[in-house]
Amino acid sequence: MKVAVVGLDSADWSLLDRWLHHLPHIAQIRRDGVSGPLASTRPPVTIPAWKSYSTGKNPGKLGIFWFAHPDFEEQRLRINLPGGIGGNLWDFIPNSLVVNTPGTFPPRLIDGVLIAGFPCPEGQPFATPESILPQLSGYRVNTRIPPGGPGYPDEAMELISMRFDTFLRFAPRFDFGQVTIFVIDELHHLYGSDSVVLDAWRLIDEGIGRVMAVADNVVLVSDHGSGPLKHFLNVVPALKEIGAFRVRGRPWKGALAVADRLHAISPPGVHRAVERVVPRKVRDAARTRLAPMEHWLASTPDQFRVRVDWTSTAIPLNQGLVYRNPAAARGGPLMSEVETALRGLPSVARVWRRDELYSGPLLKNAPELWVETDAGVEVAARFDDAWITRRPEKGREWIVNHRQHGIYGFLGQDVEPQKLDGAAIYDMCPTILSFYGIPTPATVDGRPLPVLRKTAMGRPT
Repeated sequence: MKVAVVGLDSADWSLLDRWLHHLPHIAQIRRDGVSGPLASTRPPVTIPAWKSYSTGKNPGKLGIFWFAHPDFEEQRLRINLPGGIGGNLWDFIPNSLVVNTPGTFPPRLIDGVLIAGFPCPEGQPFATPESILPQLSGYRVNTRIPPGGPGYPDEAMELISMRFDTFLRFAPRFDFGQVTIFVIDELHHLYGSDSVVLDAWRLIDEGIGRVMAVADNVVLVSDHGSGPLKHFLNVVPALKEIGAFRVRGRPWKGALAVADRLHAISPPGVHRAVERVVPRKVRDAARTRLAPMEHWLASTPDQFRVRVDWTSTAIPLNQGLVYRNPAAARGGPLMSEVETALRGLPSVARVWRRDELYSGPLLKNAPELWVETDAGVEVAARFDDAWITRRPEKGREWIVNHRQHGIYGFLGQDVEPQKLDGAAIYDMCPTILSFYGIPTPATVDGRPLPVLRKTAMGRPT
């Protein structure tokens, strides 16, 4: 294998450099190769960042700006499943193996094997070609234990081993490969720099060593960085105060109480019958009670549909995204007033307009504004909470949040050790393509980093 990439979700040199004496293979890449900070997308969020990494394009060309997006026609939140987007580096490199990169569901058919990563619906084919699925018996894309649940660290360790074992089982047959470790992001969020996180990094470092043994060149890359979370900033009260965002009350409380009791005592067949005859509004309200919450969403898709007043001027999401509602009622606040209100909040470093962040044909789908905060401040959109700032509670929620700079590292027979500055996530795709002598596509926003030895340039793969 000429190049093997190990994706390390949320890896940050501020933590890893402290632990290099525990991580000999990462230390070797840091010492003998080319490495440094890697500027991420804005906001620095998993799905758009990994898509920008693999394509070299900014989110305005991809139409992916977060985990989900508001659907204003159907008045709901839709999860982004961007696996069908083309122009990834493994679409250009023949004979590729891709394991567990976020944002690859539904899996594209490539020249090689692609095993999709988060988010991936249960029960769906998660790999291409489908003929590979029988060889993946026992492989799991998703965790069985939710993040933060009892036993989650052990589950995460099992999945880390599963990713590396699966990748290395197939690797000798391929010319390019990538294996991505996503669960380390959740471990960072929940446990900070506790011993369980160090244990996970030791296991990852061992896996990196195994990858180094089968590849001519190894690349480390993270989608964004991470660091201690100081406090949450809730933007909803400020938007409510100027009348830019409104929520509906909690409907059908009595019906919900009855539904909960029936759900506890009724067999599955009764549940399905109720689904057919109960009005949609009641079903939606019930789902807002029963649907599992994800801490990176402001609410579940069904909660979003029921709770949001869809005549509001602005629709806020977590992590600082604010959408303009094209169906807003006349006479409401202007987005310029929304921008002013957000700028006045504590710990806000800057409020960006979308045309300052993105370019491309899908700019029209971008959030109107993004609220950038001081490091360690996490923007939340809590519909029913009056607080503006509060500290995180360890053991119940995130104690680490994302940072604008992740990591990159190159080491191998074709790599020229040196110091480089100013690397961005858009540069990784054209840089990896350069190892194979593949020119940078015209639509790519990044540039090849000059990491190749001169003797390696243009060398046949």
